[in-house]
Amino acid sequence: MKNLILIKKVMAILFVVTITFITLPIGSVVNALSGVYLQISAPSNYNPKAGQSITFTLTYTGDVGNIWLSEGSIVLNGFTANKTITASGNTRILTLSNLQGSGSGKYIQVTGGTAISSTGDLSNSANSVTSGTFTINPTTPADSTAPVLNITGPSASTAYNGETVTFTAKYTDNVGVSNIWLSAGSIVLNGFTANKSIQVSGNNRIITLSNIQGNAGMKSISITGGTATDAAGNIANAATSGSFYLTQKTEAPKDTVAPVLKITGPNPSSIYNGQSVTYTAVYSDDKGIANIWLGSNSIVLNGFTANIRISGTGNSREIVLTNIQGSIGGSKTISITGGTAIDAAGNLSNAASSAAFTILKEKDVPQDPKPQDPPKKPIDWIPNPNTGR
Repeated sequence: MKNLILIKKVMAILFVVTITFITLPIGSVVNALSGVYLQISAPSNYNPKAGQSITFTLTYTGDVGNIWLSEGSIVLNGFTANKTITASGNTRILTLSNLQGSGSGKYIQVTGGTAISSTGDLSNSANSVTSGTFTINPTTPADSTAPVLNITGPSASTAYNGETVTFTAKYTDNVGVSNIWLSAGSIVLNGFTANKSIQVSGNNRIITLSNIQGNAGMKSISITGGTATDAAGNIANAATSGSFYLTQKTEAPKDTVAPVLKITGPNPSSIYNGQSVTYTAVYSDDKGIANIWLGSNSIVLNGFTANIRISGTGNSREIVLTNIQGSIGGSKTISITGGTAIDAAGNLSNAASSAAFTILKEKDVPQDPKPQDPPKKPIDWIPNPNTGR
């Protein structure tokens, strides 16, 4: 009986609780079971450089009632930056600009309570969230080194009025020359006049000054600053060349000295017919050889025949005579006709003759004598009984 009474009391309590729960507003039940959650996206750049910017997207989900995310709620771990927050619904874009503090393992943290549910219950406020990590790389140091201009030359230490002198403007840079715009207007002639021409050769400029005119004395050129730049915008320095001496003579002394030809050899000095001999034709000039055109038709063989082969560069030519044929004896020479070389003034080289070589007689080869037939015997010949002959 007591058990029955107890069962009835329990059922009555359950009935009252059930009726009370059913009569509560439905929204209150949902809100009591809901919260606000914050998620942070990956950084927009995992490897920014110092001074650059990155962004994160902060997204609030759940029963979002109010969001009051501020810059003070963003904690920067291991670096500094300027913070900017822009809103779009339940999303916040966090921009971190002018990043400073090189190294890896950088991250941000958003403190809890930056949003709350629609019921205003603090127990349903947004959670604290930590982002993924990123690395801030050091910036490349700014290039503050300007291109360097050096002027080499002059090509001659002395020049006459009307002559030509050259200089070379050489540009270098620690990173690389970006642009060169050297022009005739940037070249200053110090104490004389001349026609200017500029030839490009990589980062060099060949400056040719022709028809130089001026009073006697030391002369030089200068190049104004800013005729070249590098990628960072640094510009080249001004520069002044070395000097040359300009005379007042209106005409340089005329070159009347002709190129000189000498023939060295022979090698060897004695041969047999069919063998070879070598000579060398050597040309020299006080100013310099302009051209050499030695050919086989300019070589005269004195007292023999041979095949002629000519080779060599510079101011020398090797003359090889092969399969020599001639009479036995010495005084075999070669001659080279005049005019086989010329200098810049048009002077022609001389004719020349060589020393002699000798053609030797071939050694005799011993030969077996031819056997002789025995003499014929007379018809009436009778052998000697003692000798049998």
